[in-house]
Amino acid sequence: MRRLRLTLAAILAMLIATPALADQPTDALYAALSERLSEMRDVAAWKWLNDRPVEDREGEAVVINAAADSALQQQIQPESAARFFRVQIEAAKDIQRYWFERWREDSPPRSAPDLATELRPRLLLLGEEITRLMGGSMAHDPAAFSAALQIPGLGAERISMLYDSLRQVQRFDSRLQQILVTGTLRVGTTGDYAPFSIDNTDAEAAEPDFQGIDIELARDLARSLGVELELVQTSWPTLTE
Repeated sequence: MRRLRLTLAAILAMLIATPALADQPTDALYAALSERLSEMRDVAAWKWLNDRPVEDREGEAVVINAAADSALQQQIQPESAARFFRVQIEAAKDIQRYWFERWREDSPPRSAPDLATELRPRLLLLGEEITRLMGGSMAHDPAAFSAALQIPGLGAERISMLYDSLRQVQRFDSRLQQILVTGTLRVGTTGDYAPFSIDNTDAEAAEPDFQGIDIELARDLARSLGVELELVQTSWPTLTE
């Protein structure tokens, strides 16, 4: 029992400790955001050619959910990340509507990359990159931000809204604060390393059944913190991710 308490204490110490974050350059973040919004011309072309409306609530929900999940990995408060990505979505629709109006007048597109197999996976990757880059502490520059986002169809007012929502993105002070605020302790485990993590899942079971010393430690820690435990299946090659 004493060893268990010492182990839990060590884990808590790691959760509380948060390394100091130096200001990071914003060029890469602004460039990734610009690249993602520049993809909207191709998105608009696909929708034009397939007779689809600019608004896509289902696709927007995928983007928001992915942003919130990625935010937690970067110790970013998911609500603030979701707010930033919602403004991005509105900016994306501005750009798409701009191209629709242009094409109604002249020179509509004749081809476009496929939305499901080419564009959406690329957009999700760029979204993850944006979240990763905004996970650090940054000294933002409104002039540089505006210069990076000079994209056809994106107006000054929307750029200002994007900038404001980016500046409002907030980080948790520590992993412990993140766990307590979200009410969930997420623990990655492989299920293939007895006696620490064993996957006893029945072939017909809908959810994994993990057992082992690591799992008991995780359950005890979640119980002591008063939060829910979420076990995340991982593997040794992808453990760091």
